[in-house]
Amino acid sequence: MRLDHPIFHRPHEVQLDLDEFTPPAAYRDADGTRPAGKLPCWRVFDQRLSVENLLEVGSVCFETDFEDSPDAEWISGGVSSKPRTAMALGRQGNFFQWGFAGDPAQMTPSARLVFVNAICFMKDFDGHFPLVQGSGLTRECVDGWLEIAQSTWEKEGEERAIHALAKGFGWHLLELAGAADGPIERRIETLRAWLREHAGFLHPDKFPGEYVHLLPDADLVALGAPNREHAFFARLFERWRVDPTDALAWRLLKRYVSSETYAPFSSAAEFSTWYATNRVYLFFSDSGGFQWQVDLHARARDQRRAAERAKDEPKPR
Repeated sequence: MRLDHPIFHRPHEVQLDLDEFTPPAAYRDADGTRPAGKLPCWRVFDQRLSVENLLEVGSVCFETDFEDSPDAEWISGGVSSKPRTAMALGRQGNFFQWGFAGDPAQMTPSARLVFVNAICFMKDFDGHFPLVQGSGLTRECVDGWLEIAQSTWEKEGEERAIHALAKGFGWHLLELAGAADGPIERRIETLRAWLREHAGFLHPDKFPGEYVHLLPDADLVALGAPNREHAFFARLFERWRVDPTDALAWRLLKRYVSSETYAPFSSAAEFSTWYATNRVYLFFSDSGGFQWQVDLHARARDQRRAAERAKDEPKPR
């Protein structure tokens, strides 16, 4: 839980009802290990709901790359059959995830106050549509796929673990990484090291005969800069200074800058001007389609503030 989050502090300062619980068998930390012993938790309901009284089941969301856009925030996990970080409380744009089952009459006093605080908190985001929509395939998934392969090896043996690796990454990437043969333990560690080095050059792609997987982008490798760092734009500008019609630079720009940013793709000079104006608002989102997006809410906020300052400035006589 992020106990410093506003929903725990305003307008009501909340003293949380803390308790302990024994985590379910599926409960895992981020590194895949099962927590030992009992864990502290915040009790949301006065008593555990029986099946007969449970009108609706609670829900959690997998948090993989959830926060790779500036309008999304994970606040708390919850007790569930999913991993520990699966999101029970969170926000994206003007949507709030309150994943606990039961109505306010069944909540503890502290939970009722947090529920009211959450409603008040969301007033600040009225009209803030989500900036991105999840695509499902992100670079943060790779740690989970490696953990699945490791766990499968320990529980079901090497053959099943190799199958799990191929399912997550595809044979083509395993061959590129030098992890397509040898003992499973070596394959996993070889692949882990390769991914650390090449993660910035990955994007969703389809090798013939396989499903869509994360694969290195040959154009990005030729460019020499990761797609999710501002060095990407610096290298584009370097190539345009030599040749404003550079085909590789234009391919990459259109591949990794969302058309929804309304960036000008007509000339290198126009895009350079647009980039200088919008650089502070740009963010890269895997879950939003492996593209650079503009934080439209922050840009609109700053434009409003600039207009208000201009309105208050004394006019020349």
